[in-house]
Amino acid sequence: MHGIEFIDLENRGDARGLMFNVEKADCSFIGEAQNIHFGTVQPGAIRGNHVHFSKRELLLISYSDDWTFLWSEKGAVTPEVRMFQGCGAVLIKIPPEVPHTIQNTGTAVLQFIALSDKEFSIEHPDTLRQSLV
Repeated sequence: MHGIEFIDLENRGDARGLMFNVEKADCSFIGEAQNIHFGTVQPGAIRGNHVHFSKRELLLISYSDDWTFLWSEKGAVTPEVRMFQGCGAVLIKIPPEVPHTIQNTGTAVLQFIALSDKEFSIEHPDTLRQSLV
């Protein structure tokens, strides 16, 4: 795989709430997780606008309103854009050297979990700011 891969996750929830499952084969994209972080993106906010030099990342995003994911394949002048609407969850596989960002264009808070194959290090960051939006 050379670029971004999106996997729309099926809601297997019931009256108690939503439930999404990530398959083992998709988890193997990063091998053994060395870092896990989670957070939110407020309405109107942007998170990301960066690129990782060697890190593979799995982004799991839960949403209940509109939002946009932007990325730039190697050598591209204009970023690619995928818009999401409604309610759901998506898994995004992000290989190294692919700039990416999340833009919350809706009115609800986005929630995300990110898993990567490299430890987080302030002293030796694997991330460089690269604005896509």
